[in-house]
Amino acid sequence: MQSFEQLQVRFLDRIVYSLELLIDLKTAKKFGEKAWLQSEGVEDKLKEAGSQAAKLRTQARAMGRVFSFDHLVTRFDLSPLEANVLLIALAPSIEPEIRDRIGHFYNDMNQDFLTIDFALKLFLDDRTERLDALKYFTRDAKLFKNELLYLRMPRMIRNPGFQHHSIVMSEHVASYI
Repeated sequence: MQSFEQLQVRFLDRIVYSLELLIDLKTAKKFGEKAWLQSEGVEDKLKEAGSQAAKLRTQARAMGRVFSFDHLVTRFDLSPLEANVLLIALAPSIEPEIRDRIGHFYNDMNQDFLTIDFALKLFLDDRTERLDALKYFTRDAKLFKNELLYLRMPRMIRNPGFQHHSIVMSEHVASYI
């Protein structure tokens, strides 16, 4: 039987893998690479990784335990979008290659950092949903008011708008998860 710590590591691995696949999926769709998506089976792999993460959660609960990430989501009453933003902010500290994928999404390897714009485009397809979701990135929003994340002025972008601010995870949160 696996220890809780081993389950948590596997859970984070499956979550980060899911994010890698989701970024690849969005990037391929953006650049019209549908044949690649089908040949690689990205959508099926994404569903399987999500299923594996759910099974690991179930195993942890059967042990009477809750993963650190899930504890934060519950403690701060985060919405699904807020939870996803927290995950994508965590991902580069687990797998630095995520930054390369972000750069590929923008077709600019200098823009390899997590921004509000990227998070919204990653998790929401509809422009009106993205505009409505900007409320989750204000100073009074749960992620920022509780200092789980913070915003940083963008680098290397002239006349940056609000959506180009970098999202950075607080070190104490990354350590906890």
